[in-house]
Amino acid sequence: MKILVTGANGFIGSNLVRTLLGRDGSVRAFIKPGTPETSLDEFDIEKVYGDICDVASLERAVTGCTEVYHLAAYNKLWAREPPIFSRVNFEGTENVLRVALQKNVRRVVYTSTCDFIGMEQRRMAREGTEEDFPAHEAELPGPYSLSKWRAERAALAYTANGLDCVIVNPTIPIGSYDTAPTEPGRLISSFLSGSLGFFFVNRRMNFVDVKDCAIGHVLAMEKGRSGERYILGGRNMELAELLAKLGQVAGVRRPRVRLPYVFGYGAAWVMNLWSGLTGKEPRASLEGVRLIRHSFAFSSRKAEQELEYRPADISDALREAVEWHRRTTHRDGLTRIRTRAG
Repeated sequence: MKILVTGANGFIGSNLVRTLLGRDGSVRAFIKPGTPETSLDEFDIEKVYGDICDVASLERAVTGCTEVYHLAAYNKLWAREPPIFSRVNFEGTENVLRVALQKNVRRVVYTSTCDFIGMEQRRMAREGTEEDFPAHEAELPGPYSLSKWRAERAALAYTANGLDCVIVNPTIPIGSYDTAPTEPGRLISSFLSGSLGFFFVNRRMNFVDVKDCAIGHVLAMEKGRSGERYILGGRNMELAELLAKLGQVAGVRRPRVRLPYVFGYGAAWVMNLWSGLTGKEPRASLEGVRLIRHSFAFSSRKAEQELEYRPADISDALREAVEWHRRTTHRDGLTRIRTRAG
């Protein structure tokens, strides 16, 4: 059995490859040229280079594969040229789904996001699993969320036309091999370097060990129902609690001043205005701040019941993340880290 993983060198993707290597079947990693792949260098796996926006390279990658995990995406919350979100996350996903259907792939697991799941319904605390309540387009906080929302709708449409596809919705993953890095990886890296500052906007969020998230993908392939969505989360906690735990693990002073949302939004607005002029990625994107306007807490009850998904506490993931970021990002900057814990 041949298994294709798009975005195999990404944060969740590289952890998924590690999980799959301990199971039956051989792994084919689909990697975009020019992107970091050091996290896969230690493995003797088949690597295919291409782009999900290039149908010819996709066809070569999918040929002969029985299962496809589609994780490749533009995962940032800001871009100087916003059309990249639609081109990669929506159109690229449509390409993967279409080629998988044409090549008679047994099943596709598509990695979406929790950024738009049931926003209004969560606030109204309706009954039912959160997966049952997709957001309305008007609620979406920015182009990343919109592109992933449209990609989900495309996946469901292809499922209705005969493709066996399961959707997974990770929350906020924490752990090793975040080479890009993702938004949580940038948070941890900034925390370790002391550049996070003294201010933060506190909100309740859901954090998951990236290794558990990877296992959840495999469980979705094995046990998920076609056309269904499964939240892959871990623990709900306030950002203040996460920063306190990071401070204890890393021995670094944590930010202490909690800003009201309106001040955080105003700061992000100024940063994004400046980024639009300079082309440099802002420390805080408007979409990212809008996402935490309301609670970002989630339940994985559906995945636990149907997939036997069992996420662990994130304490080990935090330790691994700190060790990995220090080893890879802060080799030369550790002397600048403030070391008074608390």
